[in-house]
Amino acid sequence: MEATVSAMAHSHGITPEQLRKDNPFMGELAKIGPIALVVAVVLFAIGYLMSGADEHQRFFFSYIHNYVFFTSISIGALLFTLVNHVARASWSVVIRRIPEFFAGSLWMMGIAGLPILIMVLTGKVEVYEWVNIGSWIHGAEQQIVQNKEAYLNTTFFAIRYFIYFAAFFLFGRAILLNGSLKQDNQPDGDEKDRGTMRMWQLSAPGLVFSFLLMTFFAIDMIMSLDPIWFSTMFGVYYFAGAMIGFFSTMILMFKWLQSTGRLKEAVTVEHYHDFGKFLFAFVFFWGYIAFSQYMLIWYASIPEETRWFHIRQNADWTPLSWLMLFGHFALPFAFFISRYIKRHNGLLAVGAVWMLVLHWLDHFYQVVPEYQRITGVQPGGGLGAAFDISEIICLLAIGCFWFGAFMVTAGKNPIAPLGDPQIAKSLKFDNVKV
Repeated sequence: MEATVSAMAHSHGITPEQLRKDNPFMGELAKIGPIALVVAVVLFAIGYLMSGADEHQRFFFSYIHNYVFFTSISIGALLFTLVNHVARASWSVVIRRIPEFFAGSLWMMGIAGLPILIMVLTGKVEVYEWVNIGSWIHGAEQQIVQNKEAYLNTTFFAIRYFIYFAAFFLFGRAILLNGSLKQDNQPDGDEKDRGTMRMWQLSAPGLVFSFLLMTFFAIDMIMSLDPIWFSTMFGVYYFAGAMIGFFSTMILMFKWLQSTGRLKEAVTVEHYHDFGKFLFAFVFFWGYIAFSQYMLIWYASIPEETRWFHIRQNADWTPLSWLMLFGHFALPFAFFISRYIKRHNGLLAVGAVWMLVLHWLDHFYQVVPEYQRITGVQPGGGLGAAFDISEIICLLAIGCFWFGAFMVTAGKNPIAPLGDPQIAKSLKFDNVKV
């Protein structure tokens, strides 16, 4: 029996002219931005002072955990925007401005990361052991880390740090967001006239460059917490998690915006359906990468590699290891595979919240066990004892800064790319049903 393909070409959306009248702006919501930034600074100060001189080590592990979590979402937004320009996709045009705001505010996460950079440069808190090889690393491990000193040194770390966020500003803000905003008030024209062609052309090298920067960022911030351990797949692992965090955030962000009366007719179930498809795909991809990394390390059985999993599969960390397997992969795989789920906004939002929580726990799983490896302190009494009040304070502080940076970047700008030549196609987008 032949499959019948329906293009579903009927116009269920609105026109670009109607979109311009559909309140496509943050409006009063933009005032949240500066307030959130101030709250973030206050919370950071409270958390840092509450931790005391003896607890700064634990505080910075919490800070790194939450910092890489929120930054990963914005990196996912940057990569998504670049890919859509490279593919010249039309379906995503109407929803692209929100990722552009996240990508355009990514450089501001460089400000949020300055406490980490200062901690590394001063070398007063034992978090990144390679900062002080002679005092913080002993025995045969010293020679192993010294062999990596050409890369793992404070000067080169600082240089890389500024390169990351300078490049993120260039691609996320200067090229993508500014180029898109310039289209909004220009007269009608084709792709070349409206600068779209330029963004398409620059996005190809930008995608390659940004992916490399993301990989080294993940190595510097997370993998180098254990200067002995290494994994050639870690950058891809971070990428997979970043895309899960990004698509989960997009689902919730548009649900929130539509609850305030914005983009209610412009963003349809068809767009949510594609969010769900991407989220399902990256849940599967994350599981594939996580398994591949584990399998290769287990099969090779090299002590420098197995040490990372050894601490995470013993004592109180074992439940979290199992939660990563079933909660981050198996259950969401079964949940998001359904077409009904992907086209039911409420259930899709529930799944998005679940994946954000698991994405946060995934970074907890990557970062905090290194604190126990360094200090020798075991949670005792179950995984719950591994959490610290600093986790919540840093979650709120960095979360407020991240959201505040997004809102400040959004400002008075339209929350949909009103001047993109493909906006009409995006507003009429339908998934093909077989």
